[in-house]
Amino acid sequence: MDNSKYNILHVIDKYSMDGINPSSCAYLIRDWFRYSDKSRFNVMTCGLKKEEPAGEIYKQEGMRVFFLGNGKYSVGNVTGLIKLVDREKIDLLHLHGYSSANFGRIAAREKGIPNIVHEHAILKILPHQYLADFLLRKMTDSAIGVSGAVKEFLSKGRHVPAELIKIVYNGVNLEKFQKCGQETLANLRREFSLQKDNIIIGALTRLREEKGNEYLIRAMPAVIEKYPAVRLLIAGDGPLKEKLESLVRELGLEKHVYLIGFRTDVLDLLTLFDIVVIPSLNEGFGLVMVEAMAMEKPIVATKVGGLIEIAGGTDSAVFVRPGNSRELSDGLISMITDPEKAKKMAQIGLQESARFSIQKNVEKLEELYVHMLGNGK
Repeated sequence: MDNSKYNILHVIDKYSMDGINPSSCAYLIRDWFRYSDKSRFNVMTCGLKKEEPAGEIYKQEGMRVFFLGNGKYSVGNVTGLIKLVDREKIDLLHLHGYSSANFGRIAAREKGIPNIVHEHAILKILPHQYLADFLLRKMTDSAIGVSGAVKEFLSKGRHVPAELIKIVYNGVNLEKFQKCGQETLANLRREFSLQKDNIIIGALTRLREEKGNEYLIRAMPAVIEKYPAVRLLIAGDGPLKEKLESLVRELGLEKHVYLIGFRTDVLDLLTLFDIVVIPSLNEGFGLVMVEAMAMEKPIVATKVGGLIEIAGGTDSAVFVRPGNSRELSDGLISMITDPEKAKKMAQIGLQESARFSIQKNVEKLEELYVHMLGNGK
């Protein structure tokens, strides 16, 4: 181990939502490693569960990855983290997820090293977590919210003193956001039986209640009535899949609305989409909005959380109230009806996306590390 570098350990509850495919947070940690200053920081990661297939994304990068194997509720995580801190000479614990924040703060305090609680979302707090956050509030050294809305959630919902919370927006690798070629587009059109005159509305999401996909599907009959050539592709998986498929059938939308499951070809899909829609009921940050902006796509989004902050007060998206199917349909219709306006908004979005580069994201994190650890290495 190189003692001239700071050893940073990212601790995360789990790397995957479905047990196989990496979560957005897992990918973020990988990108932080890619763009970290390796002359100063030795970045590692640790999951609380047993070894997961999603952990391969770190091994492929040459990043060290550990699995405690205890599960997210085991008190054995405290002992496991303490042993890992000792063995790897960890200088700072960067904590993602409720269980990691709970056990990680205790382990950090036991070893006398600083910790950062990093919140990526605005979620419903269960009573046991509310109590845990209250009891551990004085063991929190610093915290990160990915937006102003998340900072407020950390303060009011998770008992973190406001003066300890920094806002650090998530970042994406803007350099890779290039449109795919015509052959790939043609293959996608064949896969989904799309015709040249179809107007493609796309959602990159998870099929969970807070993502608001039910309201999006209920918005589609009004859109299709005015523009029958519209097709909606919802990419993502989750516990509401069967319920949403049933809703599509109930509304008679089988020929217009396709739930296409989890996809890894995000850039190809964004190239295919004419309009990107984000119908979330709440959203801590909303990486998909930055991705759509970086691909110069017109966006219809709900006026919630980090989505508003990403727009930065510009006309880079049409915003509607969350949980309002009528406003969603009106917003989508307005984009289709006025393509010049949609194009101009997409151009503004492309310019705004530059604020959310992964490089800027990493710089902010490393500034915080140095502030907490000093300049001794």
